[in-house]
Amino acid sequence: MPLFSILLSGLIAGSIALSAIANNLATLDTAGHKVSSVQFSDLFNRPLSDNGSLPTANGEQVVGHTDVGDVVPAGAALAQIELDKGQIHPPRATSTVQLTTNLDAGTTAGDTPLSTPVTVYDSLGTAHVLNFNFTKTGAGAWNCNIAIANADIAAPAAWAASTAYSAGQMISPPAANGHFYQCSVAGNSGGTAPSSWPTDGSTFTDGGVTWQDMGTQTSLGTTALTFDGSGKLTSPAGNVSGITASGLADGAADLKFQWNLYSSTGAPLLTEVSGPNTTSSALRRMATAADR
Repeated sequence: MPLFSILLSGLIAGSIALSAIANNLATLDTAGHKVSSVQFSDLFNRPLSDNGSLPTANGEQVVGHTDVGDVVPAGAALAQIELDKGQIHPPRATSTVQLTTNLDAGTTAGDTPLSTPVTVYDSLGTAHVLNFNFTKTGAGAWNCNIAIANADIAAPAAWAASTAYSAGQMISPPAANGHFYQCSVAGNSGGTAPSSWPTDGSTFTDGGVTWQDMGTQTSLGTTALTFDGSGKLTSPAGNVSGITASGLADGAADLKFQWNLYSSTGAPLLTEVSGPNTTSSALRRMATAADR
């Protein structure tokens, strides 16, 4: 009976998914059409029993394998799943991000037509949304800048009067406004704070210093992308590792991850052909015991 229930659960899950697809197709051309999607909770949403076991709809117990170091031992026997309702499992930081993206070959150089948000998690389990911003720089050439919200990282020191600042140094305004400012021309700041702090990306003078508004996001780095005449990614020739978000506001360890530009078979995941600028899928992988 338990084995039959497993098969039946699969058939029910398939039926729910097919119903959602059929409904989407049936209402595709209607006013106010809204796409339906099936989540895991739709297919399997059961409360824990008092002893922490996980029952099916007909009262049978869900079973599974116990992993050892994130690996299920060969020949491991199935056992009833039991969860401690008060147990908190250590979070796992994101270790890998993977995008399947097409960049329109007809895009004008200088345009930034695509920004893909990707949610990642730090060592404390806090979610952060990173934006992958694609800018065309020339024929077959793009840059991708990865940025994190300023609110997610520790703010730089606040502006100070009559202080020497060097080019590239970052500050916060005396009254926080979500923006950071970078010194573009070195010098000494004025004796009093500037009366206004622009939020449109412009520069302004403060005594002998010139500041530039850097916006509400901080760059984690920029990757140059090159495509050949058939729209195939040729550079970088491998995945991009070592991308780091440091100084996280929640006190978590630096978030270091890899951006997979290629599949496990070596096929490029990014293309540049005539068509919409779009990311069809965005995946992330959490660190396993082998990664830590």
